[in-house]
Amino acid sequence: MQQETDAPEQTPRDAAALALARGCSHTEAATLAGCHRTSITRWQREPDFREQVAAHRREVLTQATSRLGDRVVKAIDTLTALLESETEGVKLQAARALLHTLLPLNLQANIEARLLALEGNSE
Repeated sequence: MQQETDAPEQTPRDAAALALARGCSHTEAATLAGCHRTSITRWQREPDFREQVAAHRREVLTQATSRLGDRVVKAIDTLTALLESETEGVKLQAARALLHTLLPLNLQANIEARLLALEGNSE
């Protein structure tokens, strides 16, 4: 009698899409998926496969972002403390690092807010 499993068996195509999303080369993805490199190249021409890779990539980035969340606060606290350094060069580097990081984040937050407002108005 065959046992049922909750997760469907991963196909070579699924394994290749996940490997590519994680940054593997075509050759590495083919090895992990148990297929030939030319299969990966052929699949990459298909919009559905490219979307599958993109979806996996979004999930990988979401997982990485949430793992880094609490460390970002600690890093900002460290840079903020360095702003009180006696050494002018250390203070300058800390200030640059904060500005270099926080200004793009602020811009992104503003863009996201505007996009949400537009999407809300279009419904």
